[in-house]
Amino acid sequence: MNEQSSQDLSLGFYRPQYSAAPETYITALTRNVLDIPRGAWPDREPGDAQVHVVYKKTPLSTRSDLEVTHPCEGGDAELGAWRDALQAAGVNFGRNDGNDVARGFAMAFEGTLASKAKGQAAVPMTQSLAMLQNLRGMTGGPRPFNLSDALEQFYGLGRLDGSGDGHTAAGRWLGAVKDRTEASPLLEALDGAAASLIPPVSELDQSGTPPVGPLFGTSTPFGWFHDAWNRLTSDEWVKLLPDRRWSDWAATVLRNAIGFGYLWEARWYVNIADRITKGPDVAGATTWDDLVEAMRVEKLLRWEDSDARPGKRKVSHDLNNLLLRMTPLVAELDNQIKNGGQSETVPDGLRRIASDGEAVRRIDDVVHGKQVEGLYGQNDNSLEAVRYALKERESKTTRDMDHYGLIRLTSNNWFVVEPATEWTAVVASLSIPEPGGSTTVSHLRGELARLGLRPNDKELIRHLVAAGLAVGSADAEGALTVNSAFR
Repeated sequence: MNEQSSQDLSLGFYRPQYSAAPETYITALTRNVLDIPRGAWPDREPGDAQVHVVYKKTPLSTRSDLEVTHPCEGGDAELGAWRDALQAAGVNFGRNDGNDVARGFAMAFEGTLASKAKGQAAVPMTQSLAMLQNLRGMTGGPRPFNLSDALEQFYGLGRLDGSGDGHTAAGRWLGAVKDRTEASPLLEALDGAAASLIPPVSELDQSGTPPVGPLFGTSTPFGWFHDAWNRLTSDEWVKLLPDRRWSDWAATVLRNAIGFGYLWEARWYVNIADRITKGPDVAGATTWDDLVEAMRVEKLLRWEDSDARPGKRKVSHDLNNLLLRMTPLVAELDNQIKNGGQSETVPDGLRRIASDGEAVRRIDDVVHGKQVEGLYGQNDNSLEAVRYALKERESKTTRDMDHYGLIRLTSNNWFVVEPATEWTAVVASLSIPEPGGSTTVSHLRGELARLGLRPNDKELIRHLVAAGLAVGSADAEGALTVNSAFR
């Protein structure tokens, strides 16, 4: 039996905020490996306020101090400088008008434009392109959620035995992007030209051992994230995928990590609260392994059949009921847990809390949505973070559409699980150890279970067929062959 300390029950996750643009997840991750000192920007000093940077303004970009890096958002001088930078980097315009070519490349870099975005990002295909915006600019907030460290924490929790292998999620992204850039003369030229739009970028020291968390096993969203990220950043996948597609897939993996990671956290704390409120006998008989096993079989998000009635498919109530109470529930349970010592075991810690009538009353009130003295009330931070990570972004034009959502808002204003074809392609392909290989529906179903998704074979096959990934007769069900999207 794993006699884990009761202190490990407190996960210590950063409280999340939503990110409107998919590219934001990669931009945030770069914070741990790349840097532009705030004093390096024009008209800025080292002691000035943090810089807010976007690639392109949107109607919701209201800050007066916003740094905009899009070369066509200025005047003729900015466009001319961008044209010259492209030529100097080795881009051949042929007989085409230089300004037209320059505009075309600048527009091609534009990422997804979500309807509620505070800015539009450049697609982060290279180091320089990733630095054409930052998290402050994209969220509009002075102190945005520490998305980069949250991703690193989730990545670390997915390691098989909890040991550090010396790699970080950001470090693997940087290595993959460097390889992609060096292998493509055009991408290398575009990276060099994009570097002219911003101050010099420095690479941060990556020495040291990544932090190691408690052991939850690999049948978690963290385990899925760790393995999918390692595959996507491996030499085989880096060489196979087109540039824009690789960046889109990377953003999709990071979105799933955040969305399902915080759903997992919510279920973890609700399960702990449930054991405590059932009394000292139930709480004291609960081990760490019991809690981990309960999470292993947990369904984090209902995925009903596509032909089921809309009322049965909707997950809006499930998400609201679970996530709106997360801020006060995490705070209350963490406060109760920390009153024990490091040597206190999980059963002893849970029994201690369950034996305290006032603690049980407070926890039960939070679970049932009541305001508790000394705690913030319910808020939608966790709910919005999860929904924006997983949902199909709403956009005004086909060009700006998000093709990688898992949940969709219906005409009834309900959220339902309806994965986009590209989402299916990403998750199915990265469940296969080698690009160009194949697997079975049964194996893919097991990978989805790590995310807390449990569709039946018929529903899963329906989406695989739509994505062109299923090979053979649907009658084969779990034995049906599933191919990678790129071979």
